[in-house]
Amino acid sequence: MRKLLKNLITFCSLWIGAIVLVIVAEDSGVFRLNNLNSLAMDWMLLFEKGDFWSYNQDIAVILIDDVTLLDYPARSPTNRVLLSELIDALNSVRVRKIGLDYLFDRVTIDDRALFDSISRSVAKIVVGTSGDSSIYWPYELVDIEKDILSRMQSVDRGHLMIGPSFPGWLALEDPVIREHIPYASDGTASFACALASAGDACSDYEVIRWSIGSDQRSDVFPTFRLPRHIPNEARDVVFDRVVGSWGQILEGRIVIVGSALVGQDQHLTPLGIFDRKREFGAIIHAHIVGQMLNEQPLRNLNSTEHYSIVVLLLSLSFCYGFLIERKSGIFVLSSSILLCIASIVLFRYGDIVLTLATCIASVVFGSLFGKFGKWLFTKK
Repeated sequence: MRKLLKNLITFCSLWIGAIVLVIVAEDSGVFRLNNLNSLAMDWMLLFEKGDFWSYNQDIAVILIDDVTLLDYPARSPTNRVLLSELIDALNSVRVRKIGLDYLFDRVTIDDRALFDSISRSVAKIVVGTSGDSSIYWPYELVDIEKDILSRMQSVDRGHLMIGPSFPGWLALEDPVIREHIPYASDGTASFACALASAGDACSDYEVIRWSIGSDQRSDVFPTFRLPRHIPNEARDVVFDRVVGSWGQILEGRIVIVGSALVGQDQHLTPLGIFDRKREFGAIIHAHIVGQMLNEQPLRNLNSTEHYSIVVLLLSLSFCYGFLIERKSGIFVLSSSILLCIASIVLFRYGDIVLTLATCIASVVFGSLFGKFGKWLFTKK
């Protein structure tokens, strides 16, 4: 009886030890299971050609880059007269909404022109705010931003924090944007949520379902770069380009206006898994808005679901390693292949992201600990 009890304690200790090892390995700097989970998700996102055509008709992006501002004394803050002219031009082609992917934290002599364009705009305008990131700002900047936003009439506001930056495959430690961030602590919706009018989608973190075109780098959304703009002389340049060349494409769309300045507001995403190219914030917002409009949410497993699967897989593999022992390598390989297939099926048909690396690690560790337990019992 005492020997049976001792063997049972040994068996349970090994089983619990295997579970603890898998859980610790998820956040370990040695095993990097979370990084590998992200890698698996990135590849599934990149090779799953999403149904982007439906919301491709709803979104467009206009970027203001270094060439646009070549004749201006400074790149930031973006000239308010230029933004004012752009808003007027977009209204003339009857766009649905205008999103200004900018922080308004500096007072300029041209603010009045922008306020006037916003007040007469027929299209709803969404402006960016600092949201929770304001805790890192000097209080003076926060006060300036609040004052400027209070003078913008009839606008919606959305915070510009795109999402948390997780370590990922690109260099195992590079910060990579993978999730859309929900409401800020002050209750402000995200910029993308405000544009898509998708209140429910703002309630929690959501994995971004990147829209992939016919090739890895094709523009999914119509994306235009504003040409060189000469201060106080080139109003026709904005109107001619927006109304003339782009008007038919922009009509009826949600138009996101943002910066494409070198070295500013650029982020690594899973789209850069091959070429490490960074995406501008306005482009990332367009992907998120498109996902919300098309109602294609991706869901991570919650903690209960995740650890239940881990314990189940580890228990099955532990029992196999302990009871059968032979051909455990074939068992691990076949189980890993089945898990890969299951993760693809869940992703494609259930919009669920499975933590693939952790699941495979559960099978491997369970089998190894089971074999080790068998060896201990045989030795005794």
